[in-house]
This record gives sequence, structure tokens and C-alpha cells, in this order.
Amino acid sequence: MLAVLTLAALTVACGKSRSFTVTLKEPNVIKIVQAALDIAQVDLPLDISGVDIKDGYIRVGGSYTGEDGATTSGVVDLTLRVEDDELKAEVLNVDITGVELTDEQIAGYNTILTTQFTKAATTVPGVRIEDVTIIEDAVKIRVRVGLSE
Repeated sequence: MLAVLTLAALTVACGKSRSFTVTLKEPNVIKIVQAALDIAQVDLPLDISGVDIKDGYIRVGGSYTGEDGATTSGVVDLTLRVEDDELKAEVLNVDITGVELTDEQIAGYNTILTTQFTKAATTVPGVRIEDVTIIEDAVKIRVRVGLSE
């Protein structure tokens, strides 16, 4: 990813426009989702044990310790899409025994996830997100750096 960011910075400095693909593998996705969970800890208290990147969605697995001290396992499924040149994250499913989230809580988590994934893909100025693809082992985010063509 550092090579992509270096090329992106050089592209911006030269006044050119170019597309790059930022590839996020499972360790990157875990860090991004964990950062989002840390921000939203009250809303979605899941200790992540791993992620499983499937075609079209990401399954986050982990455990939850309830107020009674009992620990249960659970999963959160999420997806990413591009809408109006912006990355959007969306929680598709929350299956954690004893946890009920309101639509407002899920919307808030979607916003936090969107911010974290966008930061991972656009760490230099002048970046526009063109596309996102979730495949079996990675999240691929195509970005355009520099002037619009």
C-alpha cells in the first residue's frame, strides 16, 4: 500500500490523473473494523477474533460479554459500495445473542465504518473513489488521484 501512496503523491505533484487499486487483505480489514468498533464500543461491543472476506461482503466474527458476564459468539456482516464517488459501508446483519441494535445505532456504525475504510483508501489529497469490489480474500478499492479526465 505504501507504493500506491507514493505513486499517488507523485501523480498529484505532477498534475496528472491516474487510477490505482488499493488492496486491503484480512489483517488490514481487521484493523479498520477494530478501529470502528473502538469508536462505537457502546453500540457494538464485539471482541473481534477474525474476519472472513467473502464475495460481496465481509463477515466479522468475535465474542461479546453481556452484562451478566456470560460470553457468547457472534457475527456482523457488512458490505461496501461506491455512491456519488464516495465509499459507503453498510451493516447487513448483526447476529450476536443478547444484542439488539436500533436502526439509529446501525446507521451510526455505518458512518464510522465508512470513515475508517475511506481513510484507508484516501490518505493523500485529491483522491476520488471510483469502485469497490469485495472478493474472496481482499477488498479492492479503485481510486483516481489527481485531475479529473
